[in-house]
Amino acid sequence: MSSRPSRTSPISLLKGDGALEPLALRAGLFQPGFVVLARERCLFENFPVAQGLAARSASTAARLHADTAAPYQRYGALITHKGRNFGIWWWDAAWVAEKLAAAGLDPDIRVIPEPLVRAGAEGWRVVKASSGYEAQLWKQGFLVADLWRRAAFDNSGWQDFVRVQADQTGADSAVLMPQDAPWTLQSSYRRMMLSEWTPERTTRFAVAAGIAVILMASLYLVGDALGLRRQTEDLKARTTQLNANASSGQGLQAELRGMAALRTALDAPNAMQQLQGAQEIIEPFGYKIVSFDTNLQGLTIVLPKEAVGDLEGISRQLAASPLFSNVRPTLDRDGQRLTIAMTAKKPKVKAKNKSVVRAKA
Repeated sequence: MSSRPSRTSPISLLKGDGALEPLALRAGLFQPGFVVLARERCLFENFPVAQGLAARSASTAARLHADTAAPYQRYGALITHKGRNFGIWWWDAAWVAEKLAAAGLDPDIRVIPEPLVRAGAEGWRVVKASSGYEAQLWKQGFLVADLWRRAAFDNSGWQDFVRVQADQTGADSAVLMPQDAPWTLQSSYRRMMLSEWTPERTTRFAVAAGIAVILMASLYLVGDALGLRRQTEDLKARTTQLNANASSGQGLQAELRGMAALRTALDAPNAMQQLQGAQEIIEPFGYKIVSFDTNLQGLTIVLPKEAVGDLEGISRQLAASPLFSNVRPTLDRDGQRLTIAMTAKKPKVKAKNKSVVRAKA
Protein backbone atom coordinates (compact mmCIF):
# COMPACT_ATOMS: atom_id res chain seq x y z
CA MET A 1 0.00 0.00 0.00
CA SER A 2 1.40 3.41 -0.96
CA SER A 3 1.84 6.04 1.71
CA ARG A 4 2.43 9.73 1.30
CA PRO A 5 5.37 11.55 2.86
CA SER A 6 4.52 12.93 6.28
CA ARG A 7 5.26 16.48 7.41
CA THR A 8 8.05 15.22 9.62
CA SER A 9 9.55 13.19 6.79
CA PRO A 10 9.20 15.00 3.43
CA ILE A 11 11.62 12.61 1.74
CA SER A 12 10.17 9.29 0.59
CA LEU A 13 11.45 6.14 -1.06
CA LEU A 14 9.80 5.07 -4.30
CA LYS A 15 10.13 1.30 -4.01
CA GLY A 16 10.56 -1.16 -6.82
CA ASP A 17 6.88 -2.13 -6.74
CA GLY A 18 5.76 1.52 -7.03
CA ALA A 19 4.85 1.99 -3.37
CA LEU A 20 6.02 5.07 -1.44
CA GLU A 21 7.70 4.66 1.93
CA PRO A 22 8.52 7.68 4.15
CA LEU A 23 12.17 7.92 5.23
CA ALA A 24 13.54 9.39 8.42
CA LEU A 25 15.27 12.10 6.41
CA ARG A 26 14.55 15.77 6.15
CA ALA A 27 15.98 18.25 3.68
CA GLY A 28 17.74 21.29 5.10
CA LEU A 29 16.20 24.72 5.41
CA PHE A 30 15.35 26.26 2.01
CA GLN A 31 16.35 23.01 0.29
CA PRO A 32 13.74 21.37 -1.93
CA GLY A 33 12.55 17.90 -1.10
CA PHE A 34 13.08 14.95 -3.38
CA VAL A 35 12.10 11.34 -3.89
CA VAL A 36 14.62 8.52 -3.44
CA LEU A 37 14.36 5.89 -6.15
CA ALA A 38 14.97 2.25 -5.19
CA ARG A 39 18.21 0.80 -6.51
CA GLU A 40 16.42 -1.97 -8.39
CA ARG A 41 14.81 0.68 -10.60
CA CYS A 42 18.14 2.32 -11.52
CA LEU A 43 20.90 1.47 -13.97
CA PHE A 44 24.53 2.47 -13.35
CA GLU A 45 27.59 2.86 -15.55
CA ASN A 46 31.11 4.02 -14.73
CA PHE A 47 32.37 6.33 -17.48
CA PRO A 48 36.13 7.09 -17.33
CA VAL A 49 37.47 9.74 -19.69
CA ALA A 50 40.88 9.82 -21.36
CA GLN A 51 43.87 11.22 -19.49
CA GLY A 52 44.67 14.82 -20.29
CA LEU A 53 41.18 15.70 -21.49
CA ALA A 54 40.17 19.20 -20.37
CA ALA A 55 37.64 19.32 -17.52
CA ARG A 56 35.03 21.06 -19.64
CA SER A 57 35.46 18.60 -22.50
CA ALA A 58 35.29 15.67 -20.07
CA SER A 59 32.01 16.93 -18.58
CA THR A 60 30.62 17.47 -22.07
CA ALA A 61 31.58 13.94 -23.04
CA ALA A 62 29.85 12.52 -19.94
CA ARG A 63 26.68 14.49 -20.63
CA LEU A 64 26.72 13.41 -24.27
CA HIS A 65 27.12 9.77 -23.25
CA ALA A 66 24.31 10.05 -20.69
CA ASP A 67 22.07 11.34 -23.45
CA THR A 68 23.05 9.03 -26.30
CA ALA A 69 23.35 5.82 -24.25
CA ALA A 70 20.14 6.24 -22.22
CA PRO A 71 18.38 2.85 -22.19
CA TYR A 72 14.84 4.27 -21.89
CA GLN A 73 12.60 6.10 -24.34
CA ARG A 74 11.87 8.68 -21.65
CA TYR A 75 14.62 8.78 -19.10
CA GLY A 76 15.98 10.57 -16.10
CA ALA A 77 19.71 10.73 -15.45
CA LEU A 78 22.11 11.92 -12.77
CA ILE A 79 25.88 12.21 -13.10
CA THR A 80 28.50 12.01 -10.35
CA HIS A 81 32.11 12.99 -10.87
CA LYS A 82 35.56 12.66 -9.31
CA GLY A 83 38.85 12.97 -11.17
CA ARG A 84 38.58 11.31 -14.58
CA ASN A 85 35.70 9.06 -13.49
CA PHE A 86 32.03 9.82 -14.04
CA GLY A 87 29.19 7.75 -12.62
CA ILE A 88 26.00 7.84 -14.67
CA TRP A 89 22.65 6.80 -13.18
CA TRP A 90 19.60 6.26 -15.40
CA TRP A 91 15.99 5.44 -14.62
CA ASP A 92 12.68 5.00 -16.44
CA ALA A 93 11.17 8.46 -16.05
CA ALA A 94 7.80 7.43 -17.51
CA TRP A 95 7.37 4.72 -14.87
CA VAL A 96 8.48 7.07 -12.07
CA ALA A 97 6.11 9.85 -13.17
CA GLU A 98 3.21 7.41 -13.38
CA LYS A 99 3.76 6.07 -9.85
CA LEU A 100 4.26 9.52 -8.34
CA ALA A 101 1.13 10.88 -9.99
CA ALA A 102 -0.87 7.88 -8.77
CA ALA A 103 0.31 8.66 -5.23
CA GLY A 104 -0.79 12.30 -5.55
CA LEU A 105 2.74 13.70 -5.84
CA ASP A 106 4.26 16.02 -8.37
CA PRO A 107 5.62 13.81 -11.19
CA ASP A 108 8.28 16.46 -11.86
CA ILE A 109 9.79 16.27 -8.37
CA ARG A 110 13.54 15.74 -8.17
CA VAL A 111 14.63 12.07 -8.15
CA ILE A 112 17.83 10.75 -6.56
CA PRO A 113 18.95 7.09 -6.81
CA GLU A 114 19.12 5.18 -3.55
CA PRO A 115 22.94 4.75 -3.28
CA LEU A 116 23.39 8.56 -3.07
CA VAL A 117 21.53 8.69 0.25
CA ARG A 118 23.25 5.67 1.78
CA ALA A 119 26.48 5.77 3.78
CA GLY A 120 29.53 5.34 1.55
CA ALA A 121 32.59 3.16 2.09
CA GLU A 122 36.05 2.38 0.74
CA GLY A 123 37.02 -0.70 -1.23
CA TRP A 124 34.85 -3.73 -1.96
CA ARG A 125 31.60 -4.54 -0.17
CA VAL A 126 28.14 -6.08 -0.44
CA VAL A 127 25.20 -4.12 1.02
CA LYS A 128 21.51 -4.65 1.49
CA ALA A 129 19.43 -2.34 -0.67
CA SER A 130 15.80 -1.39 -0.06
CA SER A 131 15.17 -4.57 -2.03
CA GLY A 132 17.84 -7.03 -3.13
CA TYR A 133 21.60 -6.58 -2.75
CA GLU A 134 24.40 -4.47 -4.24
CA ALA A 135 28.00 -5.39 -4.96
CA GLN A 136 30.07 -2.21 -4.83
CA LEU A 137 33.59 -0.91 -5.38
CA TRP A 138 34.52 2.44 -3.83
CA LYS A 139 37.70 4.42 -4.50
CA GLN A 140 38.46 7.52 -2.46
CA GLY A 141 34.82 7.93 -1.54
CA PHE A 142 33.61 7.57 -5.13
CA LEU A 143 31.46 4.69 -6.32
CA VAL A 144 33.14 3.28 -9.44
CA ALA A 145 31.21 -0.01 -9.73
CA ASP A 146 27.76 -1.09 -8.56
CA LEU A 147 25.78 -4.21 -9.48
CA TRP A 148 22.28 -4.95 -8.14
CA ARG A 149 20.64 -8.34 -7.97
CA ARG A 150 17.61 -9.64 -6.14
CA ALA A 151 19.34 -12.64 -4.57
CA ALA A 152 22.30 -12.46 -2.18
CA PHE A 153 25.76 -12.67 -3.74
CA ASP A 154 27.44 -16.05 -3.54
CA ASN A 155 31.04 -16.74 -4.59
CA SER A 156 30.04 -17.26 -8.22
CA GLY A 157 28.00 -14.05 -8.38
CA TRP A 158 30.78 -12.11 -6.68
CA GLN A 159 33.38 -13.36 -9.14
CA ASP A 160 31.15 -12.31 -12.04
CA PHE A 161 31.12 -8.80 -10.58
CA VAL A 162 34.87 -8.69 -9.93
CA ARG A 163 35.83 -10.13 -13.31
CA VAL A 164 34.67 -7.08 -15.26
CA GLN A 165 36.56 -4.55 -13.12
CA ALA A 166 39.78 -3.07 -14.48
CA ASP A 167 41.45 -3.09 -11.05
CA GLN A 168 40.67 -6.22 -8.98
CA THR A 169 43.08 -5.48 -6.12
CA GLY A 170 41.63 -6.54 -2.77
CA ALA A 171 38.58 -8.32 -4.19
CA ASP A 172 39.66 -11.75 -2.94
CA SER A 173 39.68 -10.61 0.68
CA ALA A 174 36.26 -8.91 0.55
CA VAL A 175 33.59 -10.06 3.03
CA LEU A 176 30.45 -11.20 1.23
CA MET A 177 28.21 -10.88 4.28
CA PRO A 178 25.76 -8.06 3.37
CA GLN A 179 26.16 -4.83 5.32
CA ASP A 180 23.40 -2.45 6.36
CA ALA A 181 24.34 0.96 4.97
CA PRO A 182 22.30 3.55 6.91
CA TRP A 183 20.26 6.27 5.22
CA THR A 184 21.95 9.67 5.37
CA LEU A 185 21.91 13.09 3.72
CA GLN A 186 25.56 13.63 4.68
CA SER A 187 27.03 11.21 2.17
CA SER A 188 30.09 12.68 0.47
CA TYR A 189 29.10 10.76 -2.65
CA ARG A 190 25.90 12.82 -3.00
CA ARG A 191 28.02 15.97 -2.97
CA MET A 192 29.83 14.69 -6.08
CA MET A 193 26.77 15.18 -8.27
CA LEU A 194 27.75 16.90 -11.49
CA SER A 195 24.29 17.21 -12.91
CA GLU A 196 20.80 15.90 -12.35
CA TRP A 197 18.52 15.55 -15.35
CA THR A 198 14.84 14.87 -15.57
CA PRO A 199 12.83 14.60 -18.79
CA GLU A 200 11.05 17.84 -17.96
CA ARG A 201 14.29 19.73 -17.41
CA THR A 202 15.70 18.19 -20.55
CA THR A 203 12.69 19.39 -22.51
CA ARG A 204 12.66 22.90 -21.06
CA PHE A 205 16.36 23.64 -20.87
CA ALA A 206 18.22 21.33 -23.23
CA VAL A 207 15.89 21.99 -26.14
CA ALA A 208 15.89 25.73 -25.51
CA ALA A 209 19.66 25.77 -25.13
CA GLY A 210 20.06 23.62 -28.22
CA ILE A 211 17.96 26.00 -30.29
CA ALA A 212 19.99 28.95 -29.01
CA VAL A 213 23.27 27.22 -29.81
CA ILE A 214 22.09 26.29 -33.29
CA LEU A 215 20.95 29.83 -33.99
CA MET A 216 24.19 31.33 -32.72
CA ALA A 217 26.30 28.83 -34.61
CA SER A 218 24.34 29.44 -37.77
CA LEU A 219 24.62 33.20 -37.32
CA TYR A 220 28.35 33.32 -36.77
CA LEU A 221 29.63 30.28 -38.65
CA VAL A 222 27.35 29.45 -41.53
CA GLY A 223 26.98 32.98 -42.86
CA ASP A 224 25.20 32.63 -46.17
CA ALA A 225 21.91 31.43 -44.74
CA LEU A 226 21.47 34.42 -42.40
CA GLY A 227 22.99 37.21 -44.41
CA LEU A 228 26.55 37.19 -43.12
CA ARG A 229 27.78 37.25 -46.69
CA ARG A 230 26.52 40.83 -46.86
CA GLN A 231 28.23 41.63 -43.55
CA THR A 232 31.47 40.20 -44.90
CA GLU A 233 31.27 42.38 -48.00
CA ASP A 234 30.56 45.43 -45.82
CA LEU A 235 33.54 44.48 -43.67
CA LYS A 236 35.80 44.34 -46.72
CA ALA A 237 34.61 47.74 -47.95
CA ARG A 238 35.00 49.30 -44.52
CA THR A 239 38.51 47.93 -44.11
CA THR A 240 39.53 49.27 -47.50
CA GLN A 241 38.14 52.70 -46.70
CA LEU A 242 39.85 52.88 -43.31
CA ASN A 243 43.19 51.80 -44.75
CA ALA A 244 42.96 54.43 -47.50
CA ASN A 245 41.72 57.44 -45.56
CA ALA A 246 42.35 57.15 -41.82
CA SER A 247 45.47 58.20 -39.97
CA SER A 248 47.41 55.99 -37.60
CA GLY A 249 45.73 56.17 -34.21
CA GLN A 250 45.09 53.82 -31.31
CA GLY A 251 41.35 53.94 -31.86
CA LEU A 252 41.75 53.00 -35.52
CA GLN A 253 44.17 50.17 -34.72
CA ALA A 254 41.79 48.78 -32.11
CA GLU A 255 38.91 48.86 -34.59
CA LEU A 256 40.98 47.11 -37.23
CA ARG A 257 41.96 44.41 -34.74
CA GLY A 258 38.32 43.96 -33.80
CA MET A 259 37.32 43.53 -37.43
CA ALA A 260 40.15 41.06 -37.98
CA ALA A 261 38.89 39.02 -35.04
CA LEU A 262 35.38 39.10 -36.48
CA ARG A 263 36.66 37.94 -39.85
CA THR A 264 38.49 35.07 -38.14
CA ALA A 265 35.25 34.03 -36.45
CA LEU A 266 33.38 34.21 -39.73
CA ASP A 267 35.94 32.01 -41.47
CA ALA A 268 36.22 29.50 -38.58
CA PRO A 269 35.07 25.92 -39.21
CA ASN A 270 31.59 25.00 -37.97
CA ALA A 271 32.21 22.92 -34.84
CA MET A 272 28.71 21.44 -34.79
CA GLN A 273 28.98 20.46 -38.44
CA GLN A 274 32.34 18.80 -37.78
CA LEU A 275 31.02 16.70 -34.89
CA GLN A 276 27.89 15.69 -36.75
CA GLY A 277 29.92 14.75 -39.81
CA ALA A 278 32.32 12.62 -37.75
CA GLN A 279 29.41 10.84 -36.03
CA GLU A 280 27.77 10.03 -39.37
CA ILE A 281 31.03 8.55 -40.69
CA ILE A 282 31.74 6.43 -37.60
CA GLU A 283 28.20 5.21 -36.96
CA PRO A 284 28.19 2.56 -39.76
CA PHE A 285 31.24 0.95 -38.11
CA GLY A 286 29.20 0.38 -34.94
CA TYR A 287 31.05 2.73 -32.56
CA LYS A 288 30.11 5.80 -30.55
CA ILE A 289 32.22 8.86 -29.87
CA VAL A 290 33.31 8.66 -26.22
CA SER A 291 34.40 12.30 -26.02
CA PHE A 292 35.44 15.15 -28.26
CA ASP A 293 37.19 18.52 -28.34
CA THR A 294 36.98 21.25 -30.98
CA ASN A 295 38.99 24.35 -31.77
CA LEU A 296 39.68 26.65 -34.71
CA GLN A 297 42.12 24.14 -36.19
CA GLY A 298 39.85 21.11 -36.19
CA LEU A 299 38.28 18.28 -34.20
CA THR A 300 39.65 15.62 -31.86
CA ILE A 301 37.49 12.59 -31.01
CA VAL A 302 37.99 9.63 -28.68
CA LEU A 303 36.68 6.16 -29.60
CA PRO A 304 36.64 2.89 -27.61
CA LYS A 305 39.62 0.59 -28.00
CA GLU A 306 37.56 -1.86 -30.07
CA ALA A 307 37.61 0.69 -32.89
CA VAL A 308 41.31 -0.09 -33.50
CA GLY A 309 40.27 -3.04 -35.66
CA ASP A 310 38.45 -0.68 -38.04
CA LEU A 311 40.99 2.11 -37.79
CA GLU A 312 42.05 1.90 -41.43
CA GLY A 313 38.49 2.16 -42.74
CA ILE A 314 37.51 4.90 -40.31
CA SER A 315 40.61 6.97 -41.10
CA ARG A 316 40.06 6.54 -44.84
CA GLN A 317 36.43 7.68 -44.59
CA LEU A 318 37.32 10.67 -42.42
CA ALA A 319 40.12 11.73 -44.79
CA ALA A 320 37.74 11.43 -47.76
CA SER A 321 35.21 13.69 -46.09
CA PRO A 322 34.97 17.29 -47.33
CA LEU A 323 35.19 18.37 -43.67
CA PHE A 324 38.56 16.95 -42.61
CA SER A 325 42.17 16.52 -43.65
CA ASN A 326 45.39 15.35 -41.98
CA VAL A 327 43.72 12.55 -39.96
CA ARG A 328 46.04 11.53 -37.09
CA PRO A 329 45.02 8.46 -34.99
CA THR A 330 46.80 7.57 -31.71
CA LEU A 331 46.21 4.92 -29.02
CA ASP A 332 46.68 5.94 -25.38
CA ARG A 333 49.24 4.24 -23.13
CA ASP A 334 46.86 1.82 -21.46
CA GLY A 335 45.27 0.95 -24.81
CA GLN A 336 41.75 1.80 -23.64
CA ARG A 337 41.01 4.76 -25.90
CA LEU A 338 41.63 5.55 -29.55
CA THR A 339 42.14 9.26 -30.23
CA ILE A 340 41.76 10.71 -33.72
CA ALA A 341 42.77 14.31 -34.39
CA MET A 342 41.68 15.96 -37.64
CA THR A 343 42.34 19.29 -39.26
CA ALA A 344 39.23 21.10 -40.44
CA LYS A 345 39.03 21.98 -44.11
CA LYS A 346 38.09 25.57 -44.71
CA PRO A 347 35.02 26.06 -46.87
CA LYS A 348 35.87 26.84 -50.45
CA VAL A 349 35.28 30.42 -51.49
CA LYS A 350 33.31 30.66 -54.70
CA ALA A 351 35.26 32.49 -57.40
CA LYS A 352 33.61 35.53 -58.83
CA ASN A 353 32.77 35.46 -62.52
CA LYS A 354 34.96 37.86 -64.44
CA SER A 355 33.75 39.31 -67.71
CA VAL A 356 36.13 40.46 -70.42
CA VAL A 357 35.00 43.21 -72.76
CA ARG A 358 36.83 43.25 -76.05
CA ALA A 359 37.35 46.56 -77.80
CA LYS A 360 35.74 46.85 -81.17
CA ALA A 361 38.09 47.37 -84.04
